[in-house]
Amino acid sequence: MKYFALSIFSLMVIFSLLLRAEIHHPRPEISILAQTEVSSGQTIRLIDIATVSFVSPVQAQLALGLSLLPPQADREVKKIKNSEMIKLIRAKIAGIPEIAEEKWTYFIPEEIEIVAKKNILSVQSVQNQLTIAILKRCGDCKVNLHDIKIPQIRENAAFENCEIQTETVKVGGSFLVPVQCHFGKESKTYWISGVSKISKFGPVMNRQLIPGEKISAKDFRIEEVDITYAKDGLPQAGEVEGQLAGRFLQINQPIYKSDYRRELAINRGQLIRAVSGNETFEISSQAVAEEQGYVGDTIKVRNSESQKTLSGQIIEKGVVKVQ
Repeated sequence: MKYFALSIFSLMVIFSLLLRAEIHHPRPEISILAQTEVSSGQTIRLIDIATVSFVSPVQAQLALGLSLLPPQADREVKKIKNSEMIKLIRAKIAGIPEIAEEKWTYFIPEEIEIVAKKNILSVQSVQNQLTIAILKRCGDCKVNLHDIKIPQIRENAAFENCEIQTETVKVGGSFLVPVQCHFGKESKTYWISGVSKISKFGPVMNRQLIPGEKISAKDFRIEEVDITYAKDGLPQAGEVEGQLAGRFLQINQPIYKSDYRRELAINRGQLIRAVSGNETFEISSQAVAEEQGYVGDTIKVRNSESQKTLSGQIIEKGVVKVQ
């Protein structure tokens, strides 16, 4: 086993849709490493030498899967100018509609050096595959891999290919993932271990609240929260605002879904306003709620004049839009 320290280019494939509309969508990026080791005899793909950021996991997988260069012999060193690499990548991307329309930003050194070695697993490829697997299950998360240990393969024969069983990688915390390498008719299983740190944008308290106190927009802010070992999910801002604190909430504390409770918008037997119509006109009448509910729920209401029972959706406190 060999320890690999992750550089400033360590993989960070970030899903483009963040939780807050205020956070602007950055342009997709492709960052090429200045020096990379790849397996000899294997076609060199973008996944072996680059990171891709600010796109969905599916788009990242398509981009990283691009075949760029033919195989190199053992210990062969290839040097490529950045202008050549940009031209090559652009030409390959143009052939894939799902990523061709994106306005890519390229971060490429003046010269890229690629060294081929027998039976070596590309560190960058391993990081890319593991991160994409995690993001497919946690799409709006940010992934930071560290303490990666990649096995040394000491077989005399060169492997034909190696497959990482990425479906077994944990979303957060320590992981141990098998990788199966094929040598002709034989195959052997090796192991990759490491730790994944997971974070995402979520609400964080600006002040202390007591149980039962209503949470207003000024009571929290949106920032990046470490959820590696969190046992509950982070809500979106719209899910928190207007709800009631379910427990003591301290300043600078992230708000999880179990930290608040919804406030009833309508109680059973309550006199409410029933509305119907569209954008151009609206008819309003009084009704009695036959059921209790929260904003967004569909409940039964009884018209106060006709006594007819209708179904409607609660659109705000004390107001139901009938079907």
